[in-house]
Amino acid sequence: MEFVGNGVSSRAIVQKGNMTFIQKMTIAGHFIFILNEKREICKGLNTGLYYDNRFYKTDDNGRIILPFARSQSTQKMLLMHEGFTTITEMSR
Repeated sequence: MEFVGNGVSSRAIVQKGNMTFIQKMTIAGHFIFILNEKREICKGLNTGLYYDNRFYKTDDNGRIILPFARSQSTQKMLLMHEGFTTITEMSR
């Protein structure tokens, strides 16, 4: 949002809700679940995450399997659910 009046302008970002994730490391890779602000598991047709320029979709239980990386790094990750997106970071 941007407000302009009397030669003064102000900007604000309004956040509606929040998404986060939990992960469990397994021999198959990282099992990731996206959680909404009520700590409910997000799942659906367009639910998933973008990591390293690739989209990983949830399965029917809301689980995402993210393969292990070749080297340890921290990268930005986009969590997506029902038209909403949250940016976060993940070390793997």
